[in-house]
Amino acid sequence: MTKRTFVLGIILLMLIAAGCSLNKQIGPVDLSSVADGVYRGAYKSDGFQWEVKVRVKDHKIFGIEILKEREGDSHDEKARDMIGRVVVEQSLQVDAVSGATKSSKALLKAIENALSTRPPR
Repeated sequence: MTKRTFVLGIILLMLIAAGCSLNKQIGPVDLSSVADGVYRGAYKSDGFQWEVKVRVKDHKIFGIEILKEREGDSHDEKARDMIGRVVVEQSLQVDAVSGATKSSKALLKAIENALSTRPPR
């Protein structure tokens, strides 16, 4: 194996690994099946940590509150801009924030996880 082949192999593996972490699939949430309540969800992976509280009323997302995030991270600050779009669109199928794609997808996963749980009684 030549040095060039070895280096190209390492670069390829790094690109594959980076692509996998970017490829977080955000599933659709059927809000018609989500009862009124307050839902908590979290997502922690690839150095990202989000914890959210999602309020649902009349099968609509009424509000999203960030409970935990990485402090002082500019990407997380940018990703917060998505919350308003999620509420307006009533969907998690919104575009990630440019310059904060991974952080945006991690936040969407936390919201998805919240809406996939039962509200506390």
